[in-house]
Amino acid sequence: MQGNGWPEQIKGSYQRLPLSMKTLVRPPVWALALNTAGEFIEFTTNAKNISVRYGVTGAFNMPHMPSTGVSGTDLYTFNNGKWEWMPGKFSFKDTVTYNFNNINASVSKLYRLYLPLYNGVKWLQVGVARDASLAFAAAQPSRPVVVYGTSIAQGGCASRPGLGWTAILERSLNIPVINLGFSGNGRLEAPILNAMTEIDARAYILDCIPNLGDSISYPDAEVRKRIIDAVAILRKVRPAVPILLTEMEIGI
Repeated sequence: MQGNGWPEQIKGSYQRLPLSMKTLVRPPVWALALNTAGEFIEFTTNAKNISVRYGVTGAFNMPHMPSTGVSGTDLYTFNNGKWEWMPGKFSFKDTVTYNFNNINASVSKLYRLYLPLYNGVKWLQVGVARDASLAFAAAQPSRPVVVYGTSIAQGGCASRPGLGWTAILERSLNIPVINLGFSGNGRLEAPILNAMTEIDARAYILDCIPNLGDSISYPDAEVRKRIIDAVAILRKVRPAVPILLTEMEIGI
């Protein structure tokens, strides 16, 4: 599995944060860390038909976001130097299934399967015909961009996992992007920032302002303090890594 900042600590699991952080972050953050936003699996195959089967931990959809975004997977193939979307047929039942048929694959191709944005994965299987090859790809050695943000970064309300903006950025730049978006809970908190310094990042993006817009809970002075403290935490450990601060107009 790729798209994770702590692959050795999270080996064998689909969660986004190491188990050691469960007692360090607020319960809502930990619950959202069990969503697989930004995570994906890469494999090569010459199969003409690919089947994906998996189970999820929560509800398939939300009132404002479809099942294909909340709980769906999303398949891309690398062709002629760029990533191309692979349409498939899907079914959301006790077992979620995606089938990709009649693929023009005379040679083995590289595929990227994005996991659900707003759900956890219990188990997952990728199947091809017995006479087809299938090999899972190793993670890219490139240093990642690490994004800490809100529901916008997590992927709300994309219709497919590959349409979350962090995934689009990842394919456009062809470098890894770690998604630490936590819906309603991107608040520039020290436990997440300290954990980010453990990642040998290419750059940090702090995109938390939309969750700090309540002027009662987060007056201007508090927001300013959180931004300054966040930069200080990252700078102390990673002084040479660029930090991109984003902002957003809050209100109607």
